[in-house]
Amino acid sequence: MSTPPETPAAPPVLDYDDRGGATYRQDFWEGQGRDYEDHAERVALRRLLHPTHGQRLLELGAGFGRLSPFYTGYQQVILVDYARSQLSEARQTLGDAGYLYVAADIYRLPIAEGTCDAAVMVRVLHHFADVPAALAQIRATLAPGAVFILEFANKRNLKAMLRYALGRQAWSPYEEAPVEFVKLNFDFHPRYIAAALSAVGFRTTQRLPVSFCGWGCSSEPCRPPGWWGWMRCYSVLVG
Repeated sequence: MSTPPETPAAPPVLDYDDRGGATYRQDFWEGQGRDYEDHAERVALRRLLHPTHGQRLLELGAGFGRLSPFYTGYQQVILVDYARSQLSEARQTLGDAGYLYVAADIYRLPIAEGTCDAAVMVRVLHHFADVPAALAQIRATLAPGAVFILEFANKRNLKAMLRYALGRQAWSPYEEAPVEFVKLNFDFHPRYIAAALSAVGFRTTQRLPVSFCGWGCSSEPCRPPGWWGWMRCYSVLVG
């Protein structure tokens, strides 16, 4: 009798419920000096989310719903997060009208294929060990021509380049492979992300850098020449 093939091991998932998820909002955002980051992300969404209305938008890694009020032009917003505590807090804040809360693993999205007009994923991709698998799942949920706004942590940033040049970090910001600097926390080279997106059928239409070394230096995202030194980047994609 032949031995059945082994099922591939599922990629690991970071569960915020195991990391004090119930107090994530207070521990990470409120009163923690992150007003600049929050503001920069809101500016980015205002610039990039077009169209601002539609039938259904999918927010991946929605957390406690910090950015969800941006999507009120859509008839239904689906908030997906692995941490039930985060979704519970989002529901308390946003209510049920126009929102659907789904506790799920993005590697196994329980969303029907081709049913979403838009998707947004902010501050989430850096927790994925298997980026191509996650992007393939997201791509499958989108209708033809749907828009996907993706934020990712850029390893080729000025801080990393300076630290590498001074011998203060071992990993190179110029290598395309992702770097896991803490367990299930990754930084990515822009070319790696571009290739992964293209491989699953996304076409990039716009890019926007939003944070420079994490320094809050103005009421708008800082804008040094070029975007090679930015820590966080947005891409607007069409499926």
